[in-house]
Amino acid sequence: MELHPFTSLLLKDKKVIRYNGNKIYKPINDIRKISLRPHEFSTYFSSKMRRKYWENISRINSAIYFSTVEYFKSIDANFVTLPLTTRLLSSPGAAILEYLRGIRQIREKLDIEVFPMKLDWFGHDVFLSESSQLYLEFTLAFSDFNHVFSIYNSFRREKADWCHLSEFHHIEYEGKVNQEKNEKIIENLVSKIIKDVIQKCENELLSFVDKDYLRYLENNSKNMKKVSLYEALQKLHQETGLEEYKTFSTKYWGSWEEVKISNMMDSFVFVKEIPYFSSFFYQTYVDKEPGKEYTTINIDGDIIETKSYENVPVADTADLIWPGYREFVGSGHRVRTSKEARYKINWLFQKTLKIDKKTIKKIMRWYDPYIDIRDLPTYKQTSGFGLGWERFLQGLLKLPTIVDGALYARTHHIPKV
Repeated sequence: MELHPFTSLLLKDKKVIRYNGNKIYKPINDIRKISLRPHEFSTYFSSKMRRKYWENISRINSAIYFSTVEYFKSIDANFVTLPLTTRLLSSPGAAILEYLRGIRQIREKLDIEVFPMKLDWFGHDVFLSESSQLYLEFTLAFSDFNHVFSIYNSFRREKADWCHLSEFHHIEYEGKVNQEKNEKIIENLVSKIIKDVIQKCENELLSFVDKDYLRYLENNSKNMKKVSLYEALQKLHQETGLEEYKTFSTKYWGSWEEVKISNMMDSFVFVKEIPYFSSFFYQTYVDKEPGKEYTTINIDGDIIETKSYENVPVADTADLIWPGYREFVGSGHRVRTSKEARYKINWLFQKTLKIDKKTIKKIMRWYDPYIDIRDLPTYKQTSGFGLGWERFLQGLLKLPTIVDGALYARTHHIPKV
């Protein structure tokens, strides 16, 4: 049996992601072509085998939860209770455009796929949270805590597919640490969860995968590899000969490329340092490194020297890719100052979304609290991450689709229960 859940193939110049199967599901030639529908609720417990299937997944999920809490307790991280409704989204562009103009018009104009869930909150527009990150940052800014975490549901109005759900579970962390330390925390957490789940739920796991795969995960999670996006694109160009990978950009970086680079490197892989102006508004730059290429950014009069590739400044980010699967952890060092935060939000609105200045001024008020905490005399820079629970489970069990591990899956279809 193939060790990797998925394999990226180039067949007659066509990109294909092959699902390699597990003990329950047969291989699928191109997973991106399947028609995804949630399981009928009536079939969940229709047989002893199906009942056992979901019982095993529930036990594994329980082990993931307790292992996560144990790890965060070991680094003195505080759990934070947070709302699921918000006006403060971590990817504000789509929300604001929907708020201003209407969803269909925007999708046609800007080809934006991900939108938040909007609610009528006593006559006011609010959104279901897509991430707890900004609130975790608030908590650190107004406390003496060094580490905080949350485990909550996140909502995104995007069509479910083999690796996306419209509602999913997020393990999120924020700490007064640099990005290097942040990545070490990610590595330690993932390694501990894998070790604990194997120890506590080996029989349940072996109903899906074999022992070789479990040993492979346990060994590789202790020695994760790192590569910059620039280097990853170079590797892809050398491997495939495709000219698109010669340009340093996120334009051609997607699911096929994530699976492929992890196939090639045969490990958990941190893909680091995406272009600064392609990163989220809350992600900062990488400082200039001695003896390495650098460029400058003019942040409202402040000339910042930053690490760069081909004169493109890079952000201090790292996405962790599961071996033979996709990104399941996104992480980064947060914007450092209020000036940088305003600069990046303005860049998003003006340069990318083409919003007029009057509207920007109105919208910026929503983000003033997030921006202004950086002016507090006690403020310390932070880094953090979000781990997609269902993606972790899909990689762990080598499931063909993310729905196959979600008992009460929420997709773009009408919920059955």
